[in-house]
Amino acid sequence: MNNRWLGFLIPKIKIVVPSMNDVAYLRRKKVVVYGLKPHPDGYEVTIRKGAQKYLEEGYDVKQELSIYPALSKFALPVLAVFFMMMALMNRYSIGFEITGNLNPEQVRELEELVAPHFRMIGPFEFLLTDIEQIEADLADYYDEYIWFDVFRDGNNINIHVFHTNNNPSAQEISYSSALYARRTGLIKKVDLKIGRSLVTPGDMVRQGDRLITNTVLDPTGSDAEISTNKAVQGEVWAETWYLAEIIFPLQYFQNMFTTRLATRRILTLGGLSWQFPAEDVEFIDYETSVRRLDPFFFLENSPLFLETIHYYEKSDIMKVNDIEEIKQHAASLIKNEFASQTGEEFELVNWSILESSEMDNQVTLLFHVTILENIAH
Repeated sequence: MNNRWLGFLIPKIKIVVPSMNDVAYLRRKKVVVYGLKPHPDGYEVTIRKGAQKYLEEGYDVKQELSIYPALSKFALPVLAVFFMMMALMNRYSIGFEITGNLNPEQVRELEELVAPHFRMIGPFEFLLTDIEQIEADLADYYDEYIWFDVFRDGNNINIHVFHTNNNPSAQEISYSSALYARRTGLIKKVDLKIGRSLVTPGDMVRQGDRLITNTVLDPTGSDAEISTNKAVQGEVWAETWYLAEIIFPLQYFQNMFTTRLATRRILTLGGLSWQFPAEDVEFIDYETSVRRLDPFFFLENSPLFLETIHYYEKSDIMKVNDIEEIKQHAASLIKNEFASQTGEEFELVNWSILESSEMDNQVTLLFHVTILENIAH
């Protein structure tokens, strides 16, 4: 380690040599001389500890210079406290965090509920009970339409609480005296729960035809229907037919990562910050990745930390759609398109391309699609 500015890290010694010949000899041996001054017995030379072996005669060491003894007196207690705090952090929680979709009033209500499980000491909240006890109290307090999860993350207890959409009144199903076909189709399956089915697999029905009714036939043999005053319930699955149009550009720009990367390091001490290198990143568009080195991570506001920020450049890059490849994945595209238009279950049975055209950098694919769906409503 010959760097002059790092010389304070090198253990050194002071020796007295009778003449400058010895100093010149040390330099020929590429020994760094850190200090040289006249001495009544010759010259006092400061060199790296152990470098005196290059001299032909042995000289007594007048003084040893090293920062490590003094540093160890400071560093060892600090390291001991640091590792003790690490051990405590791994064993005990020092706070809790509430997340979810609760409003501020509900968050305050939850904080009051979990507060007895913690003891406040200064800025820290130490867990008195355990996670299982918190979960049990939450289960007793909330109804079945509140979802929660309690788990430990580092030195924090995380409490996730969400209102679900399982409103029983919203899930009530309205029934009528009959179910009708909302589309023309070929019947494939009838799932009858309440009522009498008027169709069987293989039947062709048109939009508006009755599928399931709450009536029974007159037992005398006539075609008259007698109502049972019951609400019908069931599903009638049929193959139906659609025209699906998929439009996409032949060429398009996509915001993508390039291969360029820039790194900046920011040292924060108290309210002051220093960036290395000091100049700003020249990228116009980028994403960042931040890694933080914080020796005081257990404090809410750390007085000293180092952040390493990686900037990954992004740019608009022209891409070309492969029409044949899109045709090969047409089934997925059709499913996604159909799923975006309906909240009902369905199955893609078959599809075929009717037309393919290109105009003004735009490609249009027209498909004839066969869907299996419940047409009863």
